[in-house]
Amino acid sequence: MPEQLTASRFFNSAPILHFSGGTQCEENARVNLVELMVALLILTLGLLGIAATADSAGRAMARAGRMGQAVARARVTVDSLRGRACGVAGSASGSGPGQRWTMHTGSDSIRYLSDSVRVEGDGPPRRFTLEGVAVCH
Repeated sequence: MPEQLTASRFFNSAPILHFSGGTQCEENARVNLVELMVALLILTLGLLGIAATADSAGRAMARAGRMGQAVARARVTVDSLRGRACGVAGSASGSGPGQRWTMHTGSDSIRYLSDSVRVEGDGPPRRFTLEGVAVCH
């Protein structure tokens, strides 16, 4: 049992424990070192998770950009077909690089338009289809 020392009444009246040999300090140091290593392991795993999330987010943003370009191309094609649809009787179709469009008559005054755009990226190619209607008077 460690011996107890008392401080002068001027500072504090609580007893002060005196440890000989420093055994208590060494035990605290070992516990603190283990805690530090666990904290570093948790920090490392967190940083790896953030890096993986950033990479995944970058790929998702690139995929969204390609999809946005495909939508814009399809919209331009359908708008162009809408302007020319009333002059065509029956059905028509065509294709371009990574793109296929069709137009067919639903009734005398309605034309159905469809444009399918192929989107390529880091995964398998995907198709995006935009449909529209042209009303002829």
